[in-house]
Amino acid sequence: MEPIEQLFTLNLPQLILGLLVALSGLAGTAAILSAFFEKVLKKPFGFWKSIRKDHILLEETVYSLKSLTEKQEQIQGELLALTRANKEVLGNIIDERYQKYISLGGIPANDVDDFEDIFNAYKALAGNHKRDAKYSYVKHHLKVIPVETKLVFDGERSGE
Repeated sequence: MEPIEQLFTLNLPQLILGLLVALSGLAGTAAILSAFFEKVLKKPFGFWKSIRKDHILLEETVYSLKSLTEKQEQIQGELLALTRANKEVLGNIIDERYQKYISLGGIPANDVDDFEDIFNAYKALAGNHKRDAKYSYVKHHLKVIPVETKLVFDGERSGE
């Protein structure tokens, strides 16, 4: 209770004068510190403000890098999904062509390069060994069926 009683007995002009003295003491301290930084440390007071700005820029850079890293991880996930999908599509093509070539008793000559390119792309995507066996069987056990093409010229189409 005594602190409250002291509060009521304060002289308002003295309180205001005391606050002004304290504030001028703080201003003097700031001036002394500024002079200290400039004279002793050879760095102006503004230097410390620029350090703070650099720190803020560094924090913003870290945030931007974090955002870019998250975006890169998302893109890598999407690329992985596309790679897996392509591998499955190529594997399905190999399966279909294997069945076709077995039923034909050989591989048409005009399909040899395409089949090899499809298999190489599939293998580059880390395809499985089951399709390796299918490719190997077609390549080493099935004959190449010659494909004949007949060119038709404009005059021959209409029976002229």
